[in-house]
Amino acid sequence: MSSLSRRLRASGRPAARVDGEIVKLSELSEVELELISIYGQHAAQTLMSASEQRKCLDNALDDKGLKLLASYKEAYQHYAAF
Repeated sequence: MSSLSRRLRASGRPAARVDGEIVKLSELSEVELELISIYGQHAAQTLMSASEQRKCLDNALDDKGLKLLASYKEAYQHYAAF
C-alpha cells in the first residue's frame, strides 16, 4: 500500500510525497489515478476534478487531520479576507 501526501507550505508552495519521497504534483496525480479504483458510471469524470480529489483525501483524514484541516481553512479564510 502506498502513502500519498500533499501539503501547502507557509510560503504558499505545495509539497507532494509518494511513500515519503518528494515528487512533482503531476507525478502525485499520476500515482493517485493508478491507485484509486473507481466504481460507477460518472465517478471517473467526477474524480478528475481537483476539488473532488481533495474531498476524497479529506474524507480519509483521522481526528488529528480533521482538526488541522479546520485550522487551515480558518487561516485561509482570514488570509483571503485581506
